[in-house]
Amino acid sequence: MSEALQQALQHLQAGDPASALQRLDSVLSARPQLPDAQLPDAQLPDALLLRAIALQMLGRVDEALQAYDRLVALQSGNAMGWSNMGVLLAGQRRHGEALDAFDKALALAPDYLDALNNRGNVLHRLNRFEAAVVDFDRVLAQQPGYARAWNNRGNALKELHRFDEAMRDYVQAAALDPAYATQHWNISLLALLRGDFAQGWDKYEWRWQWEDFSSPRRDFPQPQWRAGQPLEGKTILLHAEQGIGDTIQFVRYAPMLKALGGRVVLEVQPALKALLDGMPGADLVLTQGQALPAFDLHCPILSLPLAFGTGPSDIPAPASYLSAPAARRAHWRKKAAALLGGEGAPRVGLVWSGNPNHSNDHNRSIPPALLARALEAAPGAELISLHKELRAEEAAWLRANPRIRFVGAELNDMADTAALIEQLDLVISVDTSVAHLAGALGKPTWLLVPHLPDWRWQLGREDSPWYPAMRLFRQDVARDWSTVLGRVA
Repeated sequence: MSEALQQALQHLQAGDPASALQRLDSVLSARPQLPDAQLPDAQLPDALLLRAIALQMLGRVDEALQAYDRLVALQSGNAMGWSNMGVLLAGQRRHGEALDAFDKALALAPDYLDALNNRGNVLHRLNRFEAAVVDFDRVLAQQPGYARAWNNRGNALKELHRFDEAMRDYVQAAALDPAYATQHWNISLLALLRGDFAQGWDKYEWRWQWEDFSSPRRDFPQPQWRAGQPLEGKTILLHAEQGIGDTIQFVRYAPMLKALGGRVVLEVQPALKALLDGMPGADLVLTQGQALPAFDLHCPILSLPLAFGTGPSDIPAPASYLSAPAARRAHWRKKAAALLGGEGAPRVGLVWSGNPNHSNDHNRSIPPALLARALEAAPGAELISLHKELRAEEAAWLRANPRIRFVGAELNDMADTAALIEQLDLVISVDTSVAHLAGALGKPTWLLVPHLPDWRWQLGREDSPWYPAMRLFRQDVARDWSTVLGRVA
C-alpha cells in the first residue's frame, strides 16, 4: 500500500474519515479516469475501497453506494466491497438488493463471518427466520465468541416463538460482551413479553445505552427519582420519551406520583398537550422544547413501572384515566352526528396503519382494503377513519371507497382524536398510538396483534392488563391477517 493510502487508512482507524476522504480525493483526482475495459492497477481498488468506507463512516450513503459500485465494477471479486454495500442497502431497507450483495460477498469468501452475520439480519428482515438462524449457526460454529451473532440468533428465534432458546442466546451475548447494551435491551423486551416484570423493568433501563434507542437521554443535574425517595413538598419533572403511544400508556402513573405529595410537572409531545392539560395528577403540562420550571427530581416516563415495582398482578389499570376536553367533545358530538347519523347504527373507528418509519411497520400495518372487506359482514355499521394523515395509496383507496369517512384535516391533535373516539361505539386498530388512546379513554377497542407482539400485549391472552376495555385479536401465523380479520368480522 502506498504512503498516501497508508495515511488515509490511519485516519480511518483514528476515527477521522473526513481527513481520510480529503487525502483519498487528492490521490484519485490526480489520476486520469480509467476506461471501463482497462484493468485497474494494484493500488486503485484499495483507494476506492478506503474512499467508500470513509463516505460510509460520514453517513454520506448515496455517495458511498456509488463508490462501492465503482469498486465492484473494477474488481468484482472484492468481497469486502460487496459486503459493505450490503450493509448500506440494508440500512436503506433495500433488503432484496442487500441480500444479493451479501450473496456475492459470500460466494467469494464463504467464511466471511461479518457478511454471514449481516446476511442473517437481512434474512430476518425478509421474514425468512429459519434461514437467518442457519446463517447465525454457521457464524457461531466458527466463532463461538461472536456476541452479536448470539444476539441476532436470539432475535430470529424469538420471531419463531422459540422463546427459551432466544433468552439463552441473549444471556450468552450479554455474558460475552457485558457492556454492549443491545442484548440487555432484548432480554428486557423478552422478559416483559413473557410476564417477567422484575427482570424486564430492571433491564429496560439499558435503553439509554442502546445505540439505536429513539429518545436521547436527558442529563439533568437533578437526580432521577427512584423507589422510596420522598416527594413530599418537592417538584418532580415527569418527561415523555419514545412515541406518543408510550406517553399515553404510562401517564397513568402521574396520579400515583401526585399521591406521594409531590408537585408533578409533565413534559409531553406537542400533540398531547391539550389532551393532558388538567388531567388528574399533573400540576403543570408543558410541551417538549418549552422552558422548564425549577424542579427537584425527574423521571423518564417509562422508568415509572420500575420505580413503583409494578408486577403483572398490580398494573394500575382503571377503566379509564383520560378524557377529551369538554369543548372538543361538544364540537365532535355535533360533527359525528352530521357525519355518521343518529345513534341507531354502531359507530366504528378504524386504524389500519401506523408510522411508516417504525421498524416493525411491515408487520403491524395492513392495507385498508383488507379491513374493509372484513367489515362487509357488518353492513349497517358507520365507519370512520381515525387517521390524521394517509399514505398516498391509502388516500387513493379511500377516495374510491367513500363508506369510510375521513376527517384527518380536522384532527389537529390527540385531543380532537380523543373527542371523536368518545362519539364511537368501538375502535378497531392495529398496534399504534390511537389504540392506546382508545384504551385510556375506556372505549371498547379491538387490537389487531402481529404474530410476534410488542412486549406490552404479552402472549396468549385475549385481554390486556393495561386496558380493561381492550380485546386482542392475534395472528396465528406471521403476516397472515386473513384469519384475524375473519374473527373480527
